[in-house]
Amino acid sequence: MNITSVSKKLATTLAAVVAITLASAPSHAFSSVNKSTYTASVTLTGPGSASMNATLYYTETNLPTGSNALGFGAVSLPAGFVKSDSYILVTGTVTAGNGRGIQIYTDNTNAAFAGTKSTTTINPAGLVRQSDGLQTLPLAWSVSLSTSTPPVFGVTPNQTNQPVTDHLYQWEYFMDAGQTVDNSGKLFANAAPYIMLKTAAGYQTNTNSWFGGGRATGYVYTQADFSGAATSSTGVTYATNAIILEAFTQ
Repeated sequence: MNITSVSKKLATTLAAVVAITLASAPSHAFSSVNKSTYTASVTLTGPGSASMNATLYYTETNLPTGSNALGFGAVSLPAGFVKSDSYILVTGTVTAGNGRGIQIYTDNTNAAFAGTKSTTTINPAGLVRQSDGLQTLPLAWSVSLSTSTPPVFGVTPNQTNQPVTDHLYQWEYFMDAGQTVDNSGKLFANAAPYIMLKTAAGYQTNTNSWFGGGRATGYVYTQADFSGAATSSTGVTYATNAIILEAFTQ
């Protein structure tokens, strides 16, 4: 069946940018070019409906960032998973029934978005090396029902066929709309469980487990894995201008 989406991409885009430095190099604070307040809003009708609104808040203060950029600051290498400095407050409504919800993914091969595009369709999701587009660093998301119970940061996200009984599986790797297959053999598909943020059953707070029912608010956290960045990557920038939140029906 066809996905129906209204103003899905440019109107529901977030940016994530990170500068890489060696541990011995001076660090520089993350600076966002666009300081306008980010919101995304879409209402869909049909056989059931889905709607959402999204705004960025700083993780440490719970204050609005006034920006559309998720920041990682200056990361000193070597490093593993590093959390973003902000979360996405999503207010969403999904009516009962199949074929509607809110999904999250990147769109790093789409020329409609600014910045260097990923040159591969094997695994273009995550943060793209802006110098040439030849490498991406994995980006992961997790949603909580409260800011007082955020996910455990620094742990490896869920892989294919892993159980859902551990806090490790609060995290999901981002998939990309241009992705033909990733390292675990997954293809990108609209409304697939591994990109679904919310259904009528609630938010996906653990892999394929939905909590909150009709609760409207969810708090989406992100972390990026820098273990694949060479220590010689001083001054290299990794970024994405296409983190997509999309309410849909089908």
